[in-house]
Amino acid sequence: MTLARLIGGVLLSAVIGAWLVSLGAGYDVVADVDPTQAGLGPGAGHPLGTDHLGRDVLWRLLTASQAFVGPGLFACLLAFLLGMPMGAAAGWFGGAISDGLRYGFSVVASLPRFVLVLLVGAIYGDEPVILAAAAGLSYIPALGEAIVGRVDSLRRADFVSAARAHGISDRRILLFHLLWVNCRSLIGRHMLYLFGYFLLLETTLSYIGGFGVEEPQPSWGNMLAFEFGISEGNLWAWLSPALAIWSSLLSVTLLAESFAVQDSPPNHRTIPAPVPQDQEQKRAAADPAERVRVQDLHIFAGEKPLVRGASLQIEPERIVALVGGSGSGKSLTARASLGLLRFSPGVVSGDVEITVGEETHRPYTAPPANREEAFSVIRGPLLGYLPQDARAALDPVWTVRQQLTEILKLNHDEPSEETLRLWLQRAGFPTPAEVLPLYPHELSGGMAQRVCVALSLARGSRFLIADEPTTGLDPSVQRALLTQLAALRDQGLGVLLITHDLRLIPQLASKALVMDSGQIVETLAPDALEAAQTPQARRLVSATARIAAGLLPAKGAVAPRMGTTGFVERALRLRGISRRYRRGLFGRLDDLPAVDQVDLTLRRGEVLGLIGESGSGKTTLARIAAGMLRPERGTVEVLGADLLAMRHRERRNFRKNVQLLFQSPMAHLNPGLTIERQLRESARLHQPTRPTDDVVEAALHAVDLVHRRSAHPRELSGGELRRAGVAQVLIADPEIIIADEPTSGLDAGLKADLLDVLLSRRDARRAYLFISHDLPLIAYAADRIAVMVAGRVVEVFPVHALRDGPHHPYTLSLLADAGLIDPPDRLDQPAVGRTARGCPYRGPCARALPACSSIRPLFIESGPDHRIACHAAGERS
Repeated sequence: MTLARLIGGVLLSAVIGAWLVSLGAGYDVVADVDPTQAGLGPGAGHPLGTDHLGRDVLWRLLTASQAFVGPGLFACLLAFLLGMPMGAAAGWFGGAISDGLRYGFSVVASLPRFVLVLLVGAIYGDEPVILAAAAGLSYIPALGEAIVGRVDSLRRADFVSAARAHGISDRRILLFHLLWVNCRSLIGRHMLYLFGYFLLLETTLSYIGGFGVEEPQPSWGNMLAFEFGISEGNLWAWLSPALAIWSSLLSVTLLAESFAVQDSPPNHRTIPAPVPQDQEQKRAAADPAERVRVQDLHIFAGEKPLVRGASLQIEPERIVALVGGSGSGKSLTARASLGLLRFSPGVVSGDVEITVGEETHRPYTAPPANREEAFSVIRGPLLGYLPQDARAALDPVWTVRQQLTEILKLNHDEPSEETLRLWLQRAGFPTPAEVLPLYPHELSGGMAQRVCVALSLARGSRFLIADEPTTGLDPSVQRALLTQLAALRDQGLGVLLITHDLRLIPQLASKALVMDSGQIVETLAPDALEAAQTPQARRLVSATARIAAGLLPAKGAVAPRMGTTGFVERALRLRGISRRYRRGLFGRLDDLPAVDQVDLTLRRGEVLGLIGESGSGKTTLARIAAGMLRPERGTVEVLGADLLAMRHRERRNFRKNVQLLFQSPMAHLNPGLTIERQLRESARLHQPTRPTDDVVEAALHAVDLVHRRSAHPRELSGGELRRAGVAQVLIADPEIIIADEPTSGLDAGLKADLLDVLLSRRDARRAYLFISHDLPLIAYAADRIAVMVAGRVVEVFPVHALRDGPHHPYTLSLLADAGLIDPPDRLDQPAVGRTARGCPYRGPCARALPACSSIRPLFIESGPDHRIACHAAGERS
């Protein structure tokens, strides 16, 4: 509890307590007139003395609370009962309902609230209850509009989609997850504002006279008005109501602001560690002219250490890799170096020093009031940041063109259209003109990551902190990005590369720092990873080798999986699925679909992997298969039933059998609830016959989160968030699990562990659809692999055919980008492009035929359970 809330709560409790005492005492303050006792000071009989008519000031002060406390609570109740449902409905349903209600709010809000209350009082009387009703009704637009904005933004959040996919009803999502969990502080803040407004309104009207409470009935306003001008009276007769008004308004303000703090990211406290002058001079003489040095960095959350004594240095023309398990403190170190930490209570100690030429910046040594300004000097032009969560880093209401233009203008450039396209091409977009007009919600996860890469590169930073920059990118785009980073390194850029992928280190980094439990425990040469000494480093190396070992078994060997011969019964069947998205101001449908006539079958007991580059339509197809999106054409058969023909209630109840593990690690979790509370809700929903405690305990043990059961999502690392989402899926015990990039952003050890947890429930009835851009990961887990490009599935094959079988030219390019085969012949043209006719991969394909430009290729059987959609099938070996 904050100090503001404590003080505000005590003061407001005193006001309400005075109101309750006056109601129960039954003291007649009107008849209490004794001129012989007029103007007495505080004494035994009268603790606050008497007024100019001999009336007891304390009892009048207590009784005066009846003029606003009861009516003020009535005003709050009236505004809540009317404003909350209207605001919730407008925010939840949108469309015409939202437009109509918001228009009504605007009409009422256009009238001055004070004038509206006076008008109602003049017509219907100026009793406190009538004034309170007028005040409550006039406040409905402010409350309703606030709730509309909050609900409208939350209803599009991933955790709402995840709750629907989990089988939770829309009514519970709206009433509990949105209004109660995420809007109650907002509603409470507005109720306090309304209560304070009515207090000020009532005392003002009573002070002026003609409205409100008038003598001989007491009000703090008329007590102040009648006693303030009497020079020889009791000082407390007017000072006590003035102090009561001030303290009541203060209590309301402190409580309201404490609610506001809950809705905003708190600040952190910083304790700089000074460096002795002689030590600093010796260091400057030995170090390069340009560098970023992080020295003895400590980060605490309360009493818990998160980072302990981390030290590292970034130099020009060097890439330093920072590796470690999820939750080891890598991202905290990066954000602390940029002054971007926002948590409370938190302490950062240590030193961050950026030297460029003769300039040296040490922002943590600046006074706390000037520290943000000190950091703003180095962010961007000196030290750039490539964040891990790409979607959260983009402005949701600006197009890619607007955001890239804004960044380039910071460099005093007036960018042309060609310049904008150039930066997007450098980040891996083959057709940048199609990306520039898009909003962030229209981008896939990998596309959003590439946009962030373009923004960071365009800023022109001297040093760059890249926090998992390849997360969510397909192999071809990863290759392009890493090539660009290597080129920038050769041009003088210094990079701190935070990654889970040890395969990137030998080709890019000059050294690797291994971090565990907030400490840097080992420094490795890039060509000596196998010689790691610490258990943490050896675990990462062995986990990477473990996934790779399951990828391409030796020719003729049997892969360690169940095989496909026994999978007969269909669990999921997609036939002719097509889906287009609406774009632009008027919601125009795209000319080309995101998913284009896809046929796919998932059998019981099988693990089917779906791979493809970012933006190929994998996530859209997953949401269609889970019943969250409706295709324009095609049918979705789930466990023998037509999902699209079901009614809304039937489809919601049926979702227990189909669970979607979302791409975003935060998607499954309501940010306002603890992990245990969310799992308990899932247990009551999906396993009502079993004891809830037993179900939750088993799920927490399965994902190793018993020690984090009381944590909120914002307190978890990326790996812990992933595991919490898996726990929800395990509690639902579905027959079909659709996992959309389930291991994105995890280190190799956690990837393998998470896959093992998911596959531990594998049996003859359960089917899995794994979606990823990571070919080695998919091959490690899957029985069959489907390849998707530009909205189409172009190949489906058993995993043992990765080495032996012929493949579509696009599949060969994925294998080459993953480093599994020698690069095939490719033409120097854009990789893919959606098309209504022909093959989307015809541009870079060296074996393209004339028919590839005009005729859609059909599937051809290339072997047992192996189909390829390619006109040049006969030319492949």
